Amino acid sequence: MKYLKLALSVFSLAVLFSMSVSCSRGGGSDDVFPPYVGNTVGDYSVKITGSTGVQIGSVVVVIDGATHVLSPQNGSVYTTPTYKGSNFAASVSATGVNQSSTLKVELIKNGTVVKTSTAQGKYLAASITD
Repeated sequence: MKYLKLALSVFSLAVLFSMSVSCSRGGGSDDVFPPYVGNTVGDYSVKITGSTGVQIGSVVVVIDGATHVLSPQNGSVYTTPTYKGSNFAASVSATGVNQSSTLKVELIKNGTVVKTSTAQGKYLAASITD
């Protein structure tokens, strides 16, 4: 069980790291893709809700390349602090009581839920990006 939690945490960090790495292309005369237009700056937070008995293990937030690892206290509901930025990603790992356990992760931008990610099972992991 201890190793599974560690594996979920490492997996979550790996996913967020891969999402935070940016690529750039050289400026050539054959512009096939339009120029990248980044997200607008906003206030981001994540609301995490687990079904009865779900224990949230770790929350990893990446905002504009800066990584924040959060360790919520015991419980099945948690809201992250608000972060200001333009590129946001979050990953959550949790443990349920059985295969029917659920985890819902909501991305809140400027006070409005803009994306939702869910997971079901005994070992739960969910990621969300904007």
